[in-house]
Amino acid sequence: MLFTDKILKNKIDDSVHKSLVRFSKGEFEGRGAMKISFPKGILKLTASYDLIKDITMSVANYADKIEIKGKVIKGKQKEELDEKVSGEDLKKLCEENSYVLLNLDFGEYSVKVGKNLPKPGKPPKNNFCKCILPMELLKELTDLKDFKKLEISNTIIIEEIIIPEEHKDDFEQARLNSKRKGKIIRKIIMDKKESEEKIYFEA
Repeated sequence: MLFTDKILKNKIDDSVHKSLVRFSKGEFEGRGAMKISFPKGILKLTASYDLIKDITMSVANYADKIEIKGKVIKGKQKEELDEKVSGEDLKKLCEENSYVLLNLDFGEYSVKVGKNLPKPGKPPKNNFCKCILPMELLKELTDLKDFKKLEISNTIIIEEIIIPEEHKDDFEQARLNSKRKGKIIRKIIMDKKESEEKIYFEA
């Protein structure tokens, strides 16, 4: 499940917290953005960079042999990778690193991503990640059904950052462990029909 869906369904977990660490106070439009279509019966997905780890984890749970090429980032450390890995190995890379910027090839399917993370404060590109995926992964991307084209975009509004008392004197630990409190507003365009939903959260 995508981290934005977890917020909207009030299924907050550690993966949601980690996805929000990069956010300061303010309003952030175009987050968790994606477009889904089915040209010639193929599941085609484009998405913003902040969904890459969720998509990568979905592929790791689906496939057992995956060719990866790109880099992973943990703190200020970057590691370049170009190899074939198992699904379990790919899951570990996602769990152990803050960001994964990996191109994936598995059978007739692929995930292609940008080379570098967008700079903070700049509007994210909704086609930073381009995928051809098996239909079985559609349920991992959305619980909406019976559509031909789907566009989703979220505005995340951080109203308060709650810093644990024990980390107030340590900037890095405060950044990593602070909770974000605010709301998420989702805009959906499904086969040209628009709708919107909103929920408050703390994660």
